[in-house]
Amino acid sequence: MKTRIIAAATAAAAAASLSVLASLPASASSLDGQDPYSTGCASGSYSVKHADIKNQEGDKLGDVYLYWSPTCKTNWTEVRVATNGYGAVNVYADGGKAEYFNYQAGNGGHHWGNMVYAPGICAWGQGTVVEGSGSLLHGSGWTAEACG
Repeated sequence: MKTRIIAAATAAAAAASLSVLASLPASASSLDGQDPYSTGCASGSYSVKHADIKNQEGDKLGDVYLYWSPTCKTNWTEVRVATNGYGAVNVYADGGKAEYFNYQAGNGGHHWGNMVYAPGICAWGQGTVVEGSGSLLHGSGWTAEACG
């Protein structure tokens, strides 16, 4: 009985792994420019770098995060800003790779950009926000590089 339970658990784990792999595009580099949440790449991902989004006076207007997906071997950038903020969330990687995404106000102030396939290379992120008119309501931030 114990052997059957172990075999069933092993088969279930293998099937789950295959379903994640089957959902990935045929070429992993085709993950460039794709949404991390709609592809499933955000599952099991984690933030590897963080920076404040600041205005020209150094006042904090939000946060920018660089994320890594060990499943998909991709990076992307997310921001958390005021709900009325709009701006850009960009990710860059060695070799001139980059993905740019403009976001609108809403979504609880949580926004993300598309991914770059980046195994074994360095990546970094940028986030900007505009919360109204005037330079004190405009900010930007850059994460440090994460290499791996």
